[in-house]
Amino acid sequence: MNNMKKICYACIASALLAFGMQAQAGLITIDGASDVGNIYTINYSLDVTGGTLTGLTEFTLKEFEPEQVVFEIYAKNTSTTGLDPIRFTSFAFDASPAVTSVSLKTTGDVFDGVTLKADQGNPTNAPLSLDICVFAGSSCASGSVGLLEGQDDTLKLAIGGDFSNGLVLSDFLARFTGELGSHKVPPANGGTPVPEPGVLGLLGLGLAGLGLAARRRHKRIG
Repeated sequence: MNNMKKICYACIASALLAFGMQAQAGLITIDGASDVGNIYTINYSLDVTGGTLTGLTEFTLKEFEPEQVVFEIYAKNTSTTGLDPIRFTSFAFDASPAVTSVSLKTTGDVFDGVTLKADQGNPTNAPLSLDICVFAGSSCASGSVGLLEGQDDTLKLAIGGDFSNGLVLSDFLARFTGELGSHKVPPANGGTPVPEPGVLGLLGLGLAGLGLAARRRHKRIG
């Protein structure tokens, strides 16, 4: 019986581990070429006076080399305030290990610029002072061009560096401007893991196994 309980506890521990690894928002971990084709979605949300600003960036890993990683990025302004304009103007994130270069292999119709923090001149005053910033308009600070509510865009981003041990993207942040002011919008759940259906199923099986073991033990004692 103790062995059964240990097995069930192991099931739950494994499910929790998978839960944390697969559903972590605001963090993208690339181990190597085996991750090519994986899709990572970052959702952004911020309640402000007058409405809620929401958007998403979906990163698809297209190429992985020890010196360069290429993502196809789909971005969308999912806000539904009905106000005009509400623009999704830029998004940024940190990268580890240190990035030596960034470029757009393919520009979007709206997002057509990218900058590395080292190239920003005075990053402490930048609206998004993170390692990499993808923007619409003339710079990360520009607020006159961006995705309006319901609009989307797709681009390809190349990141250069020494990625022989993998790459981690973190601290995602989006910038919105318009009728509700200018705001930095964080990931929707602040990096807290969100259960996925498959993980919840594993947890349910583990808990059911524990319940069955407890009932059998109770019958024998009685």
